[in-house]
Amino acid sequence: MNINAHFPYHHYSNYGHPQTLDVPKLIEDPRFKQNRCPFIIDWQNKTAVGIVPNNPSCFQLQLSEKEVRELKKPRRERTIGLHLRLFSSEAKHEDWSCIAATGITVYINKDFIPIHSSKQKPGAKKKGYRVAKPLDISDKAQPTLDVEIHCQTNFTGICVAELATFYSMDQMIKRIIRKCRGVNAAEKKCEVCNKNENLMRCSRCKTAWYCGEKHQQQHWEYHQRICKPFKTRPNLPKVNVNSPGDDELQLGESRVSLRCPLTIKRMELPVRGVACHHPQCFDLQGYLGFCMTTGVWQCPVCTKSCRFTDLGLDDNMEKIIKETGEEIDQVRLFPNGTYRAITLAEIRREDQRAGQRKKRKRKDKTAPTPSKKPSIGSNMAQPIVLD
Repeated sequence: MNINAHFPYHHYSNYGHPQTLDVPKLIEDPRFKQNRCPFIIDWQNKTAVGIVPNNPSCFQLQLSEKEVRELKKPRRERTIGLHLRLFSSEAKHEDWSCIAATGITVYINKDFIPIHSSKQKPGAKKKGYRVAKPLDISDKAQPTLDVEIHCQTNFTGICVAELATFYSMDQMIKRIIRKCRGVNAAEKKCEVCNKNENLMRCSRCKTAWYCGEKHQQQHWEYHQRICKPFKTRPNLPKVNVNSPGDDELQLGESRVSLRCPLTIKRMELPVRGVACHHPQCFDLQGYLGFCMTTGVWQCPVCTKSCRFTDLGLDDNMEKIIKETGEEIDQVRLFPNGTYRAITLAEIRREDQRAGQRKKRKRKDKTAPTPSKKPSIGSNMAQPIVLD
């Protein structure tokens, strides 16, 4: 991570509160660098300001002309973003949508910045792994930005203006492919000169190649930002019933869709999580786009936590997708590992039968129950008469 050693910051104390908010101390907290979106490569702190209840917090942000030009590009064409990040005094990243629901407003150059408020009820059980999303103000980029924050809730912490660099969608997909399948022979070339003979590999990430130490040192300024320790391929639970094991799913015959449950499009790179105990997959690009937008990393099938590091390519499902035609949307998986394509006519017949069963159940529930004949003497209107 690239942080300016002497970036501007401001101390703010709550009126009537004896303690002063220590902005530099919160930024230096190790938890400030953790629990961030895996799309982010690194970030540069531009400035920081303390946030306390019932007190306005103001700061000015300066951007270069080059930074403004890059930030003005459409989201899919740029790899940098200008973010406002909330970090509480308890050393926890906070989502703007949750804080906005209880009362916080932002103005940039006197213009009100709308913030989507979360509709989730307080105390509701949260599913999946959640990453607190910063407030993206890239489209407001100007050489000088006057930011004003009004906090009407009980939040106490800091707001940090960050210039973040992040991976593109194609780069994120390549990271998963390299993690699961390694580097192809065609991709093994020097990162500087593209030479493909007598190469040396980065001993840390094992995904970058160089023709010598000179080019490795030359490329290190960029590579150090994306170089992560190598991790072995995630082991996905296998779908098998004939040879039981701890990491195998015990399933019978099942019907599986070849369409992603998120995008409803035919999957190209089917993936599952290491904790997903079901054969149904989802598309890698569709899932990454969903998680980047919502900040929630959870399986769309079983709703279990499914982080970026938990994703794995399902080679068997990818083989099925390639072997079946575009007109096939579902297949039937058998216990012995084989499959059979389900035609559209079969799907309609099965859905029709399922609909008829539901109707019969609904009729059974709504049918009037036979009334019981009241027994003699059950009430005062029908007393028991003794001879």
